[in-house]
Amino acid sequence: IREGKAFKQPEDDGMAGIVTLNKRMASDPRLVSLVLPMDDDYTDGFAVAVVKQQ
Repeated sequence: IREGKAFKQPEDDGMAGIVTLNKRMASDPRLVSLVLPMDDDYTDGFAVAVVKQQ
């Protein structure tokens, strides 16, 4: 998403929240998460996370 910027060091304040959320979801062992692009240019998308059953 956003040419990989959604997981890299944020270049501006607008990306900082997205990067933080994506890193938290990816590193939380309680979650199964997925980030999907929504357009051909990979500039927009959404994230989904589900809490694993205990």
